[in-house]
Amino acid sequence: MHTTLSVYDDYLLGDHTAEIIADGESGKLVTFESSLTNVGTGVIVLSDCHLIFYIDATRFSFYFSQDSELLFDAGLSPYATHDIAFATAYTGARVLGPVDIAAPTITVMGYLSSDFVEGVTITDPTLAFTTYDAGSDTSQGMISFAWENAGDKTVHEFYVAYELDGVKTTSYKQAHLDYGESGAYSQMITIDGDATSKVATNMTFYFLSIIEYQSGNIALMALLVILSIFGLVIVAPALAIVIFLIIRALIRRRKAKVL
Repeated sequence: MHTTLSVYDDYLLGDHTAEIIADGESGKLVTFESSLTNVGTGVIVLSDCHLIFYIDATRFSFYFSQDSELLFDAGLSPYATHDIAFATAYTGARVLGPVDIAAPTITVMGYLSSDFVEGVTITDPTLAFTTYDAGSDTSQGMISFAWENAGDKTVHEFYVAYELDGVKTTSYKQAHLDYGESGAYSQMITIDGDATSKVATNMTFYFLSIIEYQSGNIALMALLVILSIFGLVIVAPALAIVIFLIIRALIRRRKAKVL
């Protein structure tokens, strides 16, 4: 089981704008723009964030996972910023143009600094992007590094924060870095946009493990299973016999009254 996401409070929602625009000949759309900045020490998981705002009494809801340009595993590392921009259908009476709205509310989910695995040393990390796919508007690169895990947990996934020409970027990868072991890691990374010939700098890693059941929890689960089986095998038949005896006694009493 993966590390559980937490409500993440250390963020800054930037200034916002909303505007009603035409959609075809008779339809309307409302556009919304803002930004989300991570001002904490953990990692925000963008696909699990959710924003709500109102125009008059109409509620508009946007899940970041609905953004087709957002990679499903996209993260936001400390002091990185994500631009929010989306449009949705509007059927109200407002005319075209900018519209004033109350401050939106946002639910931000992420991993806290206490969730990260400690004791992992990384040496010689490199990340260079070499290919670009215009159809999907994504670039691919290879991330490589040597690692030594002196901690007490195996790493199963990680986020890596880096800069490309001064722009902060965060990528997610799966891994298997056993505790007490060392080795080399090399995998492809995909990001949005054309990043060919760019090399990542200032790389920072955030390692995550999985939640492992402790022996006490396993014993408790086994006890619950045994009690459940006992209930089905012993208690249920006994209860059925008691109900049968009560019904039979009621029938006999009724017959005695008739006689």
